[in-house]
Amino acid sequence: SDMQRILGWERVPDHSTLHRAFQKLQEEQIQELFSQVLKFFKPSGILSCDSTGLREDSASFYFSIRTKKIRRRWIKLVYLVDTKTQACLSQAVARGPGSDAGYLEILERQNPFKAWLEIMDRGFDGKGNFRLKFTLPFRIIPPISRGGRIKSFERIIQRLIYVLSVWLGIYGKRWISETVNYVIKRKIGDSLRERKEET
Repeated sequence: SDMQRILGWERVPDHSTLHRAFQKLQEEQIQELFSQVLKFFKPSGILSCDSTGLREDSASFYFSIRTKKIRRRWIKLVYLVDTKTQACLSQAVARGPGSDAGYLEILERQNPFKAWLEIMDRGFDGKGNFRLKFTLPFRIIPPISRGGRIKSFERIIQRLIYVLSVWLGIYGKRWISETVNYVIKRKIGDSLRERKEET
């Protein structure tokens, strides 16, 4: 009744009408709806990046362990979240396994808001993602110690910035992404069974 009053509808349409209307939506229209919804948010400027995986089969985790069936691929959701409102500001859908590093620029390009700080995990540590010069958004990425040691000057600075952000409590805001992971999996489950890519 509240939605009916807000939208100015005299009567509620049948669920099949809504379903048919949804089927006609194009990707551009969905993104436009998404950007209109984001106008109601006032983000903090501190964003968190993360990704989560969704299974493409119905086999449980227990079943896959017992049968020693290794999952070779899955659907990966990569997204940028505001740490204040927990609003998902941009997203990308990909195939796993693979590094998250290549999706960072895509997420930043889609983000309608200006951010001054982005916090992410080691999955985003890739060539060119950490910038030594101070350009916005400033990225905090814990470096992967390849071969057990961090050798180059740039990666040592990257490590020091990460340690300092942990000490100041800034890096702790990254756990907002884990909350979003939990909400996504609770709402739609941890598997997708659609046959078509767009679905």
